[in-house]
Amino acid sequence: MCNLSKSYKSNHPISVKIKGVNTVYLYFGMWKTTFPWHPEDMDLYSINYVHFGKPKFWYAVATDSLNRFERFAAQCFPSAAKTCKSFLRHKTFMISPHVLRKNNIRYGTMVQYANEFIITFPRGYHMGFNIGYNCAESTNFGSDRWIDFGKNALVCGCRSDSVEIDMRPFMKAYRAAEYDEWYQYWYGERLVKDRKKVTSSKRQPVYDEKAVEKKKRRKTQKSGGTRGPHVEDDTDTESSGFDGDMNGYQQEASSVTSNAIVNTKWKKEVRDLWSNLPGSLYAEKEFNIRHAYETPHCSICQYFVPKPLMEKKKNLPLTSKRLVKRAYYAKTNPETYSINEDDTVCDDRLFKCANCFVVVHEGCYPIGNIPNDITQWKCVRCRQRDDLSLRSASCHLCELRGGALILCENSEGDFVHVICALLNRRTVFLDPLKLTSAYTLPPPKFCAPNKYPDLMNKEYMGAFGENYERGKFECEFCLHSREGLLKCLSCDDTLFHATCGRLAGVSFEFRNWPDLTVAVCPEHNEGEVNTSAISIGDNVRVCTNDCGRLLKGTVSSIEYHDCCTVNFMDRNWSDDLPSEDIIECECSRFNCNGWHVPGAKIKVKWDDGLIYDGIFRNRYQRAVYTVNLNARHAQNHPAVVQVGRDAIFARGEKPNTV
Repeated sequence: MCNLSKSYKSNHPISVKIKGVNTVYLYFGMWKTTFPWHPEDMDLYSINYVHFGKPKFWYAVATDSLNRFERFAAQCFPSAAKTCKSFLRHKTFMISPHVLRKNNIRYGTMVQYANEFIITFPRGYHMGFNIGYNCAESTNFGSDRWIDFGKNALVCGCRSDSVEIDMRPFMKAYRAAEYDEWYQYWYGERLVKDRKKVTSSKRQPVYDEKAVEKKKRRKTQKSGGTRGPHVEDDTDTESSGFDGDMNGYQQEASSVTSNAIVNTKWKKEVRDLWSNLPGSLYAEKEFNIRHAYETPHCSICQYFVPKPLMEKKKNLPLTSKRLVKRAYYAKTNPETYSINEDDTVCDDRLFKCANCFVVVHEGCYPIGNIPNDITQWKCVRCRQRDDLSLRSASCHLCELRGGALILCENSEGDFVHVICALLNRRTVFLDPLKLTSAYTLPPPKFCAPNKYPDLMNKEYMGAFGENYERGKFECEFCLHSREGLLKCLSCDDTLFHATCGRLAGVSFEFRNWPDLTVAVCPEHNEGEVNTSAISIGDNVRVCTNDCGRLLKGTVSSIEYHDCCTVNFMDRNWSDDLPSEDIIECECSRFNCNGWHVPGAKIKVKWDDGLIYDGIFRNRYQRAVYTVNLNARHAQNHPAVVQVGRDAIFARGEKPNTV
């Protein structure tokens, strides 16, 4: 154990004293004086010592109930939660332990007598009262384990006396492997999709603003792979993918409230479904039934269908196509999975909950006992539950209600969306056939053992790296911070909830092992735009494939060709595919005439004569520039070259690398 003042000075000398944090507070208590529910500043450890007098009585929330406690507190005090992300740090909110018990929030109690110590752990919510007159002192301290909590701590922004500690020196000294990615995500400048293309930062520096290296987040970056499909002896025909599309998204910097959701097309739809608001079963019914009549009707399979390809039906059919294979629920390689399902989707029976109106496939949900009257069937959440627990149920991996929920393993009331469990790489279904419950491996900072190591494939879990799982990050769309967000396949640091992403236009697609299910943010469904105009006769510099330097020349002609951006199933891609090379698409039934729906499954005829499965991203006009090189280059290079916009640089433009 070390005092925070000593450890902080040894690593990052500062003269700032934070009262009660790196200095000692002395408390005098008397009968019935209380300290309401709160965590310590910056989620630090605390140590409390009673010098003399009557005892203190303590309550502390169990570690596995922290998220549920925060969510329940927000439901109890919705106005305060809208005003401040960390309203419990105000130390003015009381919730009876009896109420916590009724809502399955576990807590412990302790009586502290004179000459005894009480230590609270990082992010430990506690409250209590004094049994009589006493004198106590307390302070905060840190340890290596605290750093993983401190880097994620939400700070109260509505009070002038709120405490914030710059975590950069701690991260740089003790988390060097993840420092660069963490720093760039929170402090690096990022492009905001706005008419003026202005930049903003997610988190501003605490002390010296000049010391912060400002960088722009890249709008698009390929995540591994090479241009073109991976060529093997056999044609690669595994899996298929879908996408969702919604226009009009514009990101804004604002506080975390339901009014801060930036896409007006879905803000109204979910304004009563946020889990930090009091539950509204009526709003859930409206949401579920509105989506139930859209093909393929199942609330899980719908995520893998592009919205333009979803058809609205007047009546709910008895069956529909089930798109999610058993291997995806088992999170294993489909080629080696014991249950062999061919590539053709199969019809599966549909069930609609009589209480919340959610619709699921029999193969996508733990249906349980089927009543004689199938219209009386109820989902797991609605079976034999009192009104209080039914309305308070919400997914522990996202911030929205509605949709198909199942129980978490060994939980006392925690639920998870089937789709969130399917897409989260640290969550497994204990029985991929019955889907009765799901288990999520706790974040590394809790140092909790993996209960089911045999069910968690390391190759699958590490397909997108591990650093983004080591902390809380901010959902790109709802701006809530939490662990377990999904990562865009094609972006460095675009993270979001599954439910928010679907409503905001994110594509959810099937891919080859070990990716299986991936998410692609809507930005990649937009065609490329030339950054600046280059005209015939302009003097330019050109980068050619056979030369490591820039060659000067003059533009003699410009031709425009229709090109498509395509993702293949193995993370490879092409952004200059001629549209005529797409020989088949699933949007042909809508008479797309070559203007394919973003996220639609396609078949591509490649240069080797083989047919490859792919996902259509966008179509755009690609400029090809014919450049006459200067005479002094003619000896070693062709006199005339043809290049794309990415290999030609006008006056004043500088390449990143050559």
